[in-house]
Amino acid sequence: MKKALLLVAVLAAALALTLVVFGLPVGASLTLLLDGAFGDKFAWGRTAVKTTPLLFTGLGMTVAWRAGIYNVGGEGQYLLG
Repeated sequence: MKKALLLVAVLAAALALTLVVFGLPVGASLTLLLDGAFGDKFAWGRTAVKTTPLLFTGLGMTVAWRAGIYNVGGEGQYLLG
């Protein structure tokens, strides 16, 4: 759990630093990012539609990896459906 929190903190700091380097307001940019993904029920739906195939691809790759099968075709399988 500590590693996950550390990773989230590092990624958030990297995102904030990137926004500052490009001269964008950090607070407003993060608000727009969250509103675009979770702002209303349609945004929730779009987020779910975009992430579900990626989650299933990752789950399939994880199952294969844990079984000792080296499957390098996840990206192509995602593209072909």
